[in-house]
Amino acid sequence: PTNGAASNGASAVTAPGGLRVSPAVRRLAREHQIDLARVRGSGDHGRITANDILAAAKAGPSAGVAATISADNAEYVAPAPPPPATPRPAAPSAPATAKPSYAGAQPGELIPLTQARKIIAQRMVESKHTAPHAWTMTEVDVTSVWKWRTREKDAFEKAYGVKLTLLPFFIRAVVESLAAFPLMNASFTEDGIRVHRDVNVGIAIAADGNLIVPVIRHTDQLSIKGIALAAGELIDKARRGRLGADDLAGGTFTVNNTGANGSILSAPILVPGQTGIVTTEAVVKRPVVRDDDSIVVRSMMNVCLSLDHRVVDGAVASGFLSDLRKRLEAMGPTGSL
Repeated sequence: PTNGAASNGASAVTAPGGLRVSPAVRRLAREHQIDLARVRGSGDHGRITANDILAAAKAGPSAGVAATISADNAEYVAPAPPPPATPRPAAPSAPATAKPSYAGAQPGELIPLTQARKIIAQRMVESKHTAPHAWTMTEVDVTSVWKWRTREKDAFEKAYGVKLTLLPFFIRAVVESLAAFPLMNASFTEDGIRVHRDVNVGIAIAADGNLIVPVIRHTDQLSIKGIALAAGELIDKARRGRLGADDLAGGTFTVNNTGANGSILSAPILVPGQTGIVTTEAVVKRPVVRDDDSIVVRSMMNVCLSLDHRVVDGAVASGFLSDLRKRLEAMGPTGSL
């Protein structure tokens, strides 16, 4: 996990200012020219980990403390904004160096790795090598909540300037299920399983060729409307490259809307340090057989859950997913945002 000692190397030493730093991490900071006093440690008792140094290096020397992103902040790291242009003397024009493009890759092309892509790769390998992933899914009838969202969406967008999607309804159900199954809102550490007091849901967002996970803080204290507005603000900031370190910090559980691109099943990789990540898949109309054997057409959605098997077993995971399904199916047009 992100706050484990494995990535910190041998025994830690105390740096000026009382920082807990291992020799390996100190060496890594020296290689990247990172001032340890400006890095917020994500490990136990504020210990600085190797991932904290890598994230700080990604943030760039001009970003300062506000752009230092600690290792348990998010699944991916937002690319740093480009430095201001420096006037240069007139010179013969030369072809500009194109930014590596993964979406427009050509057969036989070798695409250079961006720093953001390197960090993504490192984080994903860390997650898969550290946490034993397990996976489960359920099918949810979202007909009623879909009608509710449809009824409210035009007035909501007119009033607040934010599109009302199914996501805030889903996140509201998630936080209620996390309250019923608190082990899903926990982290595995060498000292034990830490159940988090706060519920901070991260939302996976595709932006600028990367996938970043800004965090809605204290999500359990927000209404559906509050979640929609918070998510809308984060999505807008992500797409404009305006996310700061605080926007990416402190996630305890993650939601990913893979269904936006038509996916019906996915097995997401855990954010290091978190126990669960859940996906909403595409909403499709399907024939459903009721208890009286009648067949009706309903709006159905698959919900997939990846989990850290060190923290929870199948009974807890399936119980959480079943509870989430019931809460979603109970939402209807008579509810209040």
